[in-house]
Amino acid sequence: MTFRGHIILATSVSLPFINAIFPYPSAQFYYAIAGVILGALLPDIDEPGSYIGRKIPIISFLISFFVKHRGFTHTIFFALIPILFAFLVPYCYFCYNSFYNFNIFYLQIFLFFIGVGCILHDIGDMLTKSCVKFFYPISNKTICIAPKSLRFRTGSIEENIVVLILFVLLTTEISLIV
Repeated sequence: MTFRGHIILATSVSLPFINAIFPYPSAQFYYAIAGVILGALLPDIDEPGSYIGRKIPIISFLISFFVKHRGFTHTIFFALIPILFAFLVPYCYFCYNSFYNFNIFYLQIFLFFIGVGCILHDIGDMLTKSCVKFFYPISNKTICIAPKSLRFRTGSIEENIVVLILFVLLTTEISLIV
């Protein structure tokens, strides 16, 4: 999936849940949405040519040197890292000193939803022909959630149709919230 597809998929799937937990307009709502969007892009950090890879090329190059594309960054374990940090933040002395005037709860929300965005990114890639090894390194099995005949290539017309449908869904959700 392209970066636009990942952002639209992650946002359209998560928006109703985020709005139910943190009703619009609230600071928590915006931190959650920002986390989902960053999380939707983050797994492609292992590909220097990706949208996020072009934005932070040095980090992307270093990661791609050690991890192949759709490797570790496309696993549940990668997605669980920010979620784990979200739960550890209240116990972090450094966090309290660094963010003295910052509500730690906002950081927890942001980190948690980065993990959610990563998972939704992986679900988007499970719709493509390449799929992902979601449970790597425990299992080397490639996970696909769509039947072979419904899978599409990244950047294809089929992907653009799926993204267009999701975009219509997203705009409908936004119109109902605002």
